[in-house]
Amino acid sequence: MVGFLFLFDCDGTIETGVPPGPVRLADLNFLVALGARVVIASESVNCANLPFEHIVVPGNRLQALLNAKAKYPGLRCIYVSDNPGDDVTAQRAGCEYIHPSEFANRFGVKQTRPTDVVEDLRRDRDRI
Repeated sequence: MVGFLFLFDCDGTIETGVPPGPVRLADLNFLVALGARVVIASESVNCANLPFEHIVVPGNRLQALLNAKAKYPGLRCIYVSDNPGDDVTAQRAGCEYIHPSEFANRFGVKQTRPTDVVEDLRRDRDRI
């Protein structure tokens, strides 16, 4: 069974960020409801009060991603961020990278047809 670890940047990624991103809190809650781990990997104060786990290493996003992967071994790691170079950071951490606009289009709750990741999450949840 494959589980999922979604790691999110804040500013420019999540709707509470500055600037606001396209990923809605409803999208994060939807992933949690499907059984995914959702972690904020940003030191931005604009997401500090969100009701999700935070794994932060000030000034070192790569280490934050590595720490999250170590805490949740065996999960498929997906990092959502709009920062230049975070695609490389995700790759170095062993995570897949998705830009926030792509995430919102592919995985958001507004989608009427589940994508592969959401369908995988549903199958995993149903097997538990």
